[in-house]
Amino acid sequence: MLSQLEATVGSLVAWLAYINDKDVRNILDGHTDINQKVMMAKGLGFLRPPPSRPGWFERLNTALDGIRTMQDKRNRFVHDSWTVTENKTERIRKRVAFKKPQSREPVELTTIEQVPVDVEEIWTLAKEIYDAEKAVRRLLFEGLFPDSEALPV
Repeated sequence: MLSQLEATVGSLVAWLAYINDKDVRNILDGHTDINQKVMMAKGLGFLRPPPSRPGWFERLNTALDGIRTMQDKRNRFVHDSWTVTENKTERIRKRVAFKKPQSREPVELTTIEQVPVDVEEIWTLAKEIYDAEKAVRRLLFEGLFPDSEALPV
């Protein structure tokens, strides 16, 4: 699902950058991560919004900000370890962090973060990714077919 979102953002960037050569597009797409594609889409979308679509860039900016917001959660879900028992599901992240519980207390080192996760959170993220892809695809179609009222999405 995330790969489809990334492909759609890549297609938007290619359209905005006037890249018609499939090999050039594949080279750029294959060596650029989604965060870089989002920033390119923002910059190019600002410079080249479809003139017949007022408010297009603002909607694009909102959609792309949503992608950046969900990235951290997505990364946690994909890259962290998980434990699942009958009673609970936990996400486990190994990292170095320093905390100072109280101003007069000494600094504490933590090397693991265990976070309970409700399975519904995973489905919510999946829906957010699906909705984000749909929004970006619609904006791409609006740019490709600026005079059309009935857009495929």
